[in-house]
Amino acid sequence: AVVSTQSTGEEEEEEEENEEKQSDSPQEDEKVAGDSVTSRCGDYEEDEPRDLGIFAFETEEDRLKRTRVEKIIDEQMEHDLTLPQSEPDTLQTPWATTDRSDFYALKEIPRLRRGQIGSHLHVTSPELTLSHLEKRGLESRIRFSLRPISSSGKDCLRDLHAFFFSSDQSIVVYESKTIGKRVSGVQVYPRKRYTSAEGEVYGVRDLKIGETLVFPRCIAFPLDRVLLRVTDISDSDILAVVHGDCRIDERKAREDECLGMEKTEIIQKKRQARLIREIQGSVVGQLLKRPVRSLLGLSHALLRDGGKAWRADELQSLLRTFRIDLSSADFLTLWRDLDRSETGLVDSTLFLSRLIGEMSEARTGTVRRAWLRMDPARTAVVSYTTVRQFYNPILTDDEATKAEMVEEFLENFTAGPLDQRITYMEFLHYHAYLSAEEVDDQLFLAFMQHSWNV
Repeated sequence: AVVSTQSTGEEEEEEEENEEKQSDSPQEDEKVAGDSVTSRCGDYEEDEPRDLGIFAFETEEDRLKRTRVEKIIDEQMEHDLTLPQSEPDTLQTPWATTDRSDFYALKEIPRLRRGQIGSHLHVTSPELTLSHLEKRGLESRIRFSLRPISSSGKDCLRDLHAFFFSSDQSIVVYESKTIGKRVSGVQVYPRKRYTSAEGEVYGVRDLKIGETLVFPRCIAFPLDRVLLRVTDISDSDILAVVHGDCRIDERKAREDECLGMEKTEIIQKKRQARLIREIQGSVVGQLLKRPVRSLLGLSHALLRDGGKAWRADELQSLLRTFRIDLSSADFLTLWRDLDRSETGLVDSTLFLSRLIGEMSEARTGTVRRAWLRMDPARTAVVSYTTVRQFYNPILTDDEATKAEMVEEFLENFTAGPLDQRITYMEFLHYHAYLSAEEVDDQLFLAFMQHSWNV
């Protein structure tokens, strides 16, 4: 009895000490709650490395330029969305006004381009305070970058900046344009809610690097369906939106809301992604046994006629022409993954990326920066002469000279649609072929640094 009494007293003392430790360490609880999104999702993530984003390997000079552009876009967005909205029938054009009072009234018109009403707009604009941002629901936002997925090289080189507002789940998209040293932001999609192909409103769960968002037709993109790929996103913005200033119990509820999927659905998507990766590995294994011109020939065939939409029988016939062995079951898996709306047509650019896989956004950003060194005007076409000026090949043979290696590199593009010129899509697909051969990101980056000085 004495022994049992002593053990009971020791257990009570240990429980009291544990309670005191828990009460004295609220920061640890906060840390656990702050990291619970990652830990709870980690068991159901796909077995692939995390994409670092399109700006992962940029130089310090490129980072400073990008920071400057992002600051201009932020100011333009806050200016557009915080001004009072005028009625459509009261809007007047600057050149139609003669009275000075009407001229100053134009300062309240939203979304006017710079220079349309003189410098008065920027001089007399009200200072944006936190109250202005809170009133418009702009204080809780997530910034992310986008790139168009298209068969047009010019569209693929456009820089898009987007903002997601958690207050109403709306999105606004801007495009940055550079003329000389002047950078300006043009609104591509106005602020409102946008839905996916399945009709679901985009939320925080859809904002991750590598995710493809579907947007409707607009003036900047006169297509039936515009595909925009998320290339970079701020993790700190996501944590701020998900957690906010709330208690730990409320945080868990918000995490469940942001996940938005049942465990079974997540596991099913994981299995589907793994199956597609196995199919891609089989196709890439066949292509790596052939010259790189085989892949470029396939891309030329798919992207001809402006990258039209293809039927299933047309794609199967094209694969047989290029001697790519793909079973009917594997082809049906790819087709169902791309044609979820069951239209009977699939975009050629998406099919090519799903067939052979895509480079990570970090590698795509490196290839893109190498191209922009040759093509700062973003025409999506460069001449062989320009390539000879910038390309610095790695000499593998002691007898081969640098000039011979450059000409050997250019021979890969002789079957292209343009004579003595290379398009951005050819350049991108060529490096996608090389990327499939090299798994290590650091070795691929070293190759790009040596070859293109990026």
